[in-house]
Amino acid sequence: MPDRLGVSLFLLGAIAAALSVAETAPPPTANDPQFDSKKYWPNLSGKEHYLKQDWPKTRVLVYGGMDANGKKTGGSGWVDLSTGKRAKGPDANTDIILPDSDKPYKFGRSGGKYRHVTVGRNAHMSGGGDGNPMYIFGNIWIREGGSMRAQGATIIAGERHTFYRNDNRCDEWNAPNWQKVSTSMYIRFAKVKGATAEVVGQIAMNDEFSITGCEVIIAPDSILQPGRNGHPGIQGRGKLILMDGAYYGVWTNNFDTPDLTVNGTVQAGTAERPLTRDAHIGVSRKNYDKVMYKGKGGPGKLERFGTKRVAGLVLHAGSALRAVPAGGSNARLVVHLSRDNWGWRIREEPGSAYEAKTLRKQPDAKYRYAWWDSLPMFIDVWFGPGVTVENVRLDHVRKGGLMLANPADRAKWSGVSFGEHCQAAGDALFSAVREIGRGGDY
Repeated sequence: MPDRLGVSLFLLGAIAAALSVAETAPPPTANDPQFDSKKYWPNLSGKEHYLKQDWPKTRVLVYGGMDANGKKTGGSGWVDLSTGKRAKGPDANTDIILPDSDKPYKFGRSGGKYRHVTVGRNAHMSGGGDGNPMYIFGNIWIREGGSMRAQGATIIAGERHTFYRNDNRCDEWNAPNWQKVSTSMYIRFAKVKGATAEVVGQIAMNDEFSITGCEVIIAPDSILQPGRNGHPGIQGRGKLILMDGAYYGVWTNNFDTPDLTVNGTVQAGTAERPLTRDAHIGVSRKNYDKVMYKGKGGPGKLERFGTKRVAGLVLHAGSALRAVPAGGSNARLVVHLSRDNWGWRIREEPGSAYEAKTLRKQPDAKYRYAWWDSLPMFIDVWFGPGVTVENVRLDHVRKGGLMLANPADRAKWSGVSFGEHCQAAGDALFSAVREIGRGGDY
């Protein structure tokens, strides 16, 4: 008969050893994501591009004289994780870790190039500057309580599949919480050689956003939000792919700028990861008047206050707006009014978000705001010649708000439906607008 006491003691020892390892094992990082951990990655489909990406071995530097668990090693500055010794600073082929800490701390430099980047709890990373962008060629993981900022651009580059993960969430515009999801002033996705970047969690920016000739994926239930006075766009036949429950939409409405200008594809789901739940594109209401209110007492341009009509969503010739639903699923790509009507209040002021307080103090403020408040809460979309539209639901559309450069293209649409919040129905939702300006004006 086996020695039950001996077996029990052995098992208890093994469990204790396992718990000890679990307690001392470093948390997952951008360079060591631990994809097999359900705690940190509970909803992986197994088909994400970044799961299959191989990475050559390289230096891993930990900031602040700490080890990967955030414990002091006695040094300062950058420490090589493999040797525990002081090391030369990072370059484009270096992985960096700003570890968790009980006290807030900062790391900042102008510009900078990195491979994988991990920003731990209470760590704040800043980089880039106007005309001096920060380049990141690998994965990015901002843990809850950590933050990343760049005064200028952050460029997501390289020829390998990556993720861009932020564990912080913010459901309304308020500082300082917003600073945990706004990770840069500008963000440009510029992957090459077929590489993709997948947004996991909530990623926002204070200003401009662009996708240039590559594919950006918004993971299930994740959010991507440009903001302020930027001109969000997809260029060079790039793609924005939204997965189940994903959302794209600006966090502040600029009346004189489209929320998204597309020279490429906006798509929900893929053949490998088909859609089983709706994905969402939020579009802000814009100015629909032929002549915008000019202010009391005469014309005169209002600074940073749109003086023309613009479309909220612009799809240029040959672009696509579509969904790829799973077999038997009614999931769609839903285009609707931005989340200010969905319990998520975007910043919406007649002017820059940062001018709002001063605008209300100006002499003609009550007239200006009366005009602004009178605008109907509906959206419009311009479709250039030959735009593909498939498996899309359009809601909150104003009368005549679906503007077609070639009205005959409508006959080629498939799987398109309309929500209950539209201002009109049937043909009344459509109008012919042959051309649109470079800034989305018509």
